[in-house]
Amino acid sequence: MSLESIRDRNKDGKLDRLLKAAGRTSRGKSPSNNVQEETWYPERDKSGNGSAIIRFLPGLESEDYPYYVERFQHGFEVNNKWFIDFCPSTKGNDCPVCEDAFDTIGEYGRWNDVPKNVQDIIRKRGRNAGFRAGNYCNILVIQDPANPDNEGKVHLFKFGKAISDMIFDMAQPVGDGLGDVPDPVDVFDLAEGANFKFIIRSKDGRADYSKSSFLDPSPCPEFNEDSQIPLMPLVDDKLFKSYEELADKFAKVMNKAKRVSKTADEVVTQSVENKDREDVDLPEPDDVGEDDGKEDDNLAYFQGIAADIKI
Repeated sequence: MSLESIRDRNKDGKLDRLLKAAGRTSRGKSPSNNVQEETWYPERDKSGNGSAIIRFLPGLESEDYPYYVERFQHGFEVNNKWFIDFCPSTKGNDCPVCEDAFDTIGEYGRWNDVPKNVQDIIRKRGRNAGFRAGNYCNILVIQDPANPDNEGKVHLFKFGKAISDMIFDMAQPVGDGLGDVPDPVDVFDLAEGANFKFIIRSKDGRADYSKSSFLDPSPCPEFNEDSQIPLMPLVDDKLFKSYEELADKFAKVMNKAKRVSKTADEVVTQSVENKDREDVDLPEPDDVGEDDGKEDDNLAYFQGIAADIKI
């Protein structure tokens, strides 16, 4: 792909595409073909350290430029019974497991009043408690010291909250308080984006990405666009069970009668009507290690709604 074609492809590119990407890309119309879910990750040495320089790529034109897709999953065990399934909230649909968490929080009125042992249970059963959950996108490997053969190749890449925060910090930079405000950068933009210096360090037995950073904006090196991996099959409808199927499975795992169907909006409305409205400051999760895709807050879904309605 030449620089001219890169600029032509991005001539109508707008930064707001990135800012609108969250919550949109995973809910698009998905094709029925499969995609191989082999994600790339820098090789780490015996100390758990690794590094590479990569470039985040926009999605295929045929997929209406989704930058990435988000996929949520529940994975937990109760009395030697496992519940492992994709969360339908990925597609913007109701989920019986999420609704159960809403109900539980609503019974206490606010998060800080929820007993710690119950908070731990909600976290354990929250979204993204699974190895196939996370944000997926295409990346171009610019430099891979451990495996130079990867350089110039496109791979599927999974990332979570730590890297997502860095991406949006570039898109919505904060000034230093002295009048210097950096220009916003859409890191997925092929012409005016930026390479990512991916530094992995082992910290308390987990992968730490805090040393990573984006480099100065520059055109994306040439790459074979045909090697990009379609993203929408990762959130294909056939991967998700129906509400009824999940409700039945959840009831069996919990060893109780199937709950009455109730949407998240109805649960939230009921909680607001019956409880005093107070701000809820849900705790940030601990980073959980090597797979950044697991880093997302298990309670992010509930945190966002609680912040809006002030349960």
